[in-house]
Amino acid sequence: MKRILVTLLTILLTATSAFADVVITVSKEYYEVDGTDIHTIVSNLKEKSPLKGTGRTYTAETRTKIEYKYRIERKDNICRVQRMTIYLHLTYFYPKLKHSVDYKTRNWWKTMFGKLENHELIHGDISTRNVHEIDEALRGLKARDCNELKAKVKAISQQHVDRMRRQQVAYDKLTDHGLRQELYTGPQPRYQ
Repeated sequence: MKRILVTLLTILLTATSAFADVVITVSKEYYEVDGTDIHTIVSNLKEKSPLKGTGRTYTAETRTKIEYKYRIERKDNICRVQRMTIYLHLTYFYPKLKHSVDYKTRNWWKTMFGKLENHELIHGDISTRNVHEIDEALRGLKARDCNELKAKVKAISQQHVDRMRRQQVAYDKLTDHGLRQELYTGPQPRYQ
């Protein structure tokens, strides 16, 4: 047993490290919804949701924040991105019932909330896939001038972030912000 442990530890210590670390953190925030019956709760969701925009009220939201840090090394007159850490923070913002409700209303809420959560988790997966694509796009990136390399890193990262935003908008447009979720046939969420 000791031998296996030592062998595994040796393999882990001598393995080459990946180009980048992708660090993902996930949090959930809630806003309270009044009402003890379905009609009142639906009405309160429309009135009290803090998520408003372009003439609509949204029941939930996924907030994505991407940051990255890296080091550039100059060797043999070539600048290379040596070590990069990409940070993705996902914040899911959901409604929460303020009061206890009867059995029928509780079952309705669980069904509605499950659909809502599924929709938002797919938003999180879209962000996660794009962060990993940023990692892939920056592997092996090099230039003769270090400032040129920094500009390349920034431009490539921004291209991916812009594409991610377009994908998020297209997903919401397709599903009407989750109201027609059945129209989405892409990958289902990995629960976070």
